[in-house]
Amino acid sequence: VASGWRIIRYDGRGMGSSDREVTDFSLEARLRDLEAVVDHLALERFPLCGYGQGGPTAILYTLRHPERVSHLVLVNSFASGSAYYEKIPAMRTVIGLRDMAEEQWEFFTLTLASAIGGFGDAVAAQKTAALLRGSMSPAAFLAFVEEARKVDLLDALPGVSVPTLVVVDTS
Repeated sequence: VASGWRIIRYDGRGMGSSDREVTDFSLEARLRDLEAVVDHLALERFPLCGYGQGGPTAILYTLRHPERVSHLVLVNSFASGSAYYEKIPAMRTVIGLRDMAEEQWEFFTLTLASAIGGFGDAVAAQKTAALLRGSMSPAAFLAFVEEARKVDLLDALPGVSVPTLVVVDTS
């Protein structure tokens, strides 16, 4: 930012400050949201970063609009939702506890936040859990997870033609 770069961040569909009354959490719907942000800001060519659940949207945007993306950065993300939710311990927690999410939302979010943080910092987990509860309803969260598990961009990855950096934090 100090060097003149502009950072644009937006809340995901149905989360944070975005409209909460949505039911379509599909990858195509999330792509339309990103396209709307880019078009509204009249961005011509820019680096795009997809963090976590935002990675598939960034990948798909890059595939559909390679002329607009100068560089792609993916951080702790995935191209196969089913593999992500099977292999990542915190995501397995989501699947294992999803039946209790609506009845025990506070317990669910605290358990998920603890799993995401590696069970090492209870204070951070409490803050993350509160953020999760404040940014999304249980029903919306579960609908989002079901759509995320359907993501499969593996066969399309060779079509990414821009310089790409993939960052995975295994700590």
